[in-house]
Amino acid sequence: DLDKQKMDIIYSIMLVIASAGITGSIFTLIWFLISIIGRKYLRTDIIYNALKVCLLTYFVPVISIILGIKSIIVGGLNNIVMYYTDKMRIVLCIMFYAMLLMFVLSILSIIKRYIGLKRSSKLKITMKLPMERRIQELKEKYGVEREFECHECPSVPGPITYGTKYPKISLPMLKWKERDMELAITHEMFHIKQGDLVFLPIANIMRCLHCINPIAWFAYRQY
Repeated sequence: DLDKQKMDIIYSIMLVIASAGITGSIFTLIWFLISIIGRKYLRTDIIYNALKVCLLTYFVPVISIILGIKSIIVGGLNNIVMYYTDKMRIVLCIMFYAMLLMFVLSILSIIKRYIGLKRSSKLKITMKLPMERRIQELKEKYGVEREFECHECPSVPGPITYGTKYPKISLPMLKWKERDMELAITHEMFHIKQGDLVFLPIANIMRCLHCINPIAWFAYRQY
């Protein structure tokens, strides 16, 4: 009976995660439709900030909350305990082990990426002085108050921003045209300005929790 109770707790947790996944998926699909239809009428920053809200909805198990409230209304507090059929147990058990495997793989991929960025930072090449001055001009133009480091690195595949406490912009070593480099740096600066580096851990937790949900992966990729 004790083992059964423990498994029922696991099933309940999985049901809550699945419920939150459904909530987030619905909001993501709504966001995707609005972003396509309203691309001509809405500013890019509004669409992007709306995506952040979508990512947060993956933590809100609306269906579980509704079912819990309904159970309390119908049968009181004692009726809030869920009873699982054999089919529900099998489905939730498969979900649990699949999520556990994908969760571990997701954590490993995050660790691998972090180690890669640490190694890349050791190969960094400081920007030339004229570009450093141009970066300061861009910061003043777009109102970016946070200090950050910008450098070139031979091991990064594309422009990337990392570091929550001390932001760093890393650019691949290419034959950049001055205008293209400015656009790349400006894009990364806006990530710093909008606090995306602070929000990134939340997005990573969402990805790990809903790693078996393809719509959640789509939402993370859009971020």
